[in-house]
Amino acid sequence: MDSIASVRSANEHEAIHRVKTIFLSEMDGLYSRPDERIVVIGATNMPELLDPAFRRRFEKRIYVPLPDFRARKEIFRIHLKGVTLSQDIDFDKLASLTRGYTGHDIALVVREAVMRPIRELARAGLLDKKDAKPRPVTMEDFIEALKIIKPSVSEKEIYKYEEWAKSFGSG
Repeated sequence: MDSIASVRSANEHEAIHRVKTIFLSEMDGLYSRPDERIVVIGATNMPELLDPAFRRRFEKRIYVPLPDFRARKEIFRIHLKGVTLSQDIDFDKLASLTRGYTGHDIALVVREAVMRPIRELARAGLLDKKDAKPRPVTMEDFIEALKIIKPSVSEKEIYKYEEWAKSFGSG
């Protein structure tokens, strides 16, 4: 939504203004027959920049918060399917350590942790050997990954989103 639904201004190019006007008209004209359902979903990380005319056309405006403890645990499990893990992996601890992380941030942590054993093989010159297998991913790999991958959303941004949701949310 950021690219097309930002607040209209006198300084924007006339073509962009026309596209926004047409898009608004099309949104008004969306009706579904009884045997079909049309749902328009828009997503943004900058809800405060949405043009009020676009915002009004979305019947539901839902703030999606950062994943909670249970969700973070599940995100780790999903991204680690098929990965050989050490016995010392503690999903509760990983979920605790990633408070404030987005799902994407956690995916990056997993990728960084999983790459550590592969990088060890590469440094040892064994990566091109057919029988070389990376060691299982350990809790230490995750601890090191967390030193590199930090949360991408600040407390200030979360507060801003929550305040916007209080003012304009409907879900």
